Amino acid sequence: MDAVAARGYLILTSEASRLFPATADAGTRLLLLSIRYLRFAIGNPELFSTMFRGRLSALPNNVGQLSFVPYIAAVNDAIDDDLLPNEDRATVALAVWSALHGITVACLSGGYLGLGISSRPEHLVTSMFALYFPQLRTSWSQMQLEHEP
Repeated sequence: MDAVAARGYLILTSEASRLFPATADAGTRLLLLSIRYLRFAIGNPELFSTMFRGRLSALPNNVGQLSFVPYIAAVNDAIDDDLLPNEDRATVALAVWSALHGITVACLSGGYLGLGISSRPEHLVTSMFALYFPQLRTSWSQMQLEHEP
């Protein structure tokens, strides 16, 4: 199972490490990374579930922990641009990721369907993050987020 989880983290890291368009500001980059995370989970639900069954520290070469490096960098950029609270950066990163992971697990379990909430990744991320982190914003439209190059 560890080998499967490690492969999942490598794929997730590859997705997260894709270059952003030059027009993507700090808020947009964080939202795009979050959308990529949710899309990855939706596209690979069994793999995603396997990735979070064990302890990240038990995986070889810190592959699980390394997958979060792009996300932590995006959170730090958002803090620097006053889009997230200027508090302990590790705590803010954990809060943002925890919100994202909760959205993801609820989406995978079908939790939003009974509430009549759109399950489109872009909509879930932007609408939920707007509630959780009101200063986090993007210069991109919902359509641009949906059709990220």
